[in-house]
Amino acid sequence: MIYLFTTPAVSLWLNGLLERYPPLPVAKLADVDAIVVLGGGKKVAPEYGDDEPVADTLIRLRYAAHLARVSGKPVLVSGGAPNGGTPEGRVMAESLHSDFGIRPRWIEEGADTTADNARLSAELLRRDGVRRIALVSQSWHLARAVPAFAAQGLAVTPAPTGYVRYEISGARLWVPQGRAMQECHSALRELIGIGYYALRHH
Repeated sequence: MIYLFTTPAVSLWLNGLLERYPPLPVAKLADVDAIVVLGGGKKVAPEYGDDEPVADTLIRLRYAAHLARVSGKPVLVSGGAPNGGTPEGRVMAESLHSDFGIRPRWIEEGADTTADNARLSAELLRRDGVRRIALVSQSWHLARAVPAFAAQGLAVTPAPTGYVRYEISGARLWVPQGRAMQECHSALRELIGIGYYALRHH
């Protein structure tokens, strides 16, 4: 059983259950008022002397910056500090500006969960009359995040990034990889989270 969760084949299957949204056509950005990008984690980075975004967060920030550049729409970054340190929203704002040249209009830094991201971000956006958003996160995360934001009364256009894909095929998909193990872990966590969310709202 452990072996299976180290293989790209199983990673692709599990993530296929979650990747419900196709890539966002650029033309759809005309239908939104703002771009919301969710935090995917931060880490202590002694070489920088402060917390820095982890790889998942950087993938999201890069895509949000791309969407902001092609659309001119303002950006909200969202993420708290459930384990202490600098709030993730602040870390994301600094990276979005210094690494990608985009300064966010809103910084949400109190959220500990995806549900918190939705509730607290919606509060900030409503103050400025924003109700239509493009929601940026990993493709496997949006299956849970989109309903959470929609439940706050926002019109949500999914903007997925970080699809799980491999350049290999055939028997090589059954050769264990550390990357596949991490992707299986993320997918299983999301599937459990979706089940928990469904139970709490029924």
